[in-house]
Amino acid sequence: MTNTLNIKFILSVIAIIIFTAVCSMQCYGDGDSVSGNKKNNADIRQAILSGSVTRDDIYEALKNKKVDYVFTVISFSIRTRDNQEIVTLLKGVWNLRKNQYPDLAWDVLSDPYIKVALAQTLGQIEKGNDEYGALLREYLSNDDAKTRGAASVALGIIGNDDDINALVKVVRRGPDYASLHAIYGLTSLGTDKAYMTLEELKKQYKSDDVILSAIKKGLMKMERYKGSKK
Repeated sequence: MTNTLNIKFILSVIAIIIFTAVCSMQCYGDGDSVSGNKKNNADIRQAILSGSVTRDDIYEALKNKKVDYVFTVISFSIRTRDNQEIVTLLKGVWNLRKNQYPDLAWDVLSDPYIKVALAQTLGQIEKGNDEYGALLREYLSNDDAKTRGAASVALGIIGNDDDINALVKVVRRGPDYASLHAIYGLTSLGTDKAYMTLEELKKQYKSDDVILSAIKKGLMKMERYKGSKK
């Protein structure tokens, strides 16, 4: 059981990195400031990664009008899970406490894509709280492929084997952006059942080079990290 959890954690980190890399060029322009405040985008990214980011830094970032930027900040805020002030802020955003935080970019923070990022981060912090997983499962059928893809990755990170069939449906709805990210989601589950599911999908998609390539990469990652635990 411990090995499975370790594998799932490692694979989930990889999934976050892969998914957020898709929008990184849009999110982190060198001269783009966060609401004209203390840290520019590159600074706050480094602060999050190094663990030196503060609650005020995150607060200022949540005033930003760029959806992809805010998504990345919230996703990487899992690195600050031991900072209760930041967790409380994120919970307040999740619960839409607009009166408490009136100057945040609520038009952005109410976007389904951002709700996915919040569910992903808070779901990792509050393990066992299924309100986050429930929202992600709902968004797997969202009309927007980007939102479906983000929800698929997030569900792979905080979900379990009960979510495999739903992720497979997203794969089969494609091929598109979301179906590829549903494969990342299955990979992030890191379980034997998820591995066997990817093996079955590999047989079914042997004539689709794009999907097949993503499946093979997922299987290789799972094999590599399973092997490292033996």
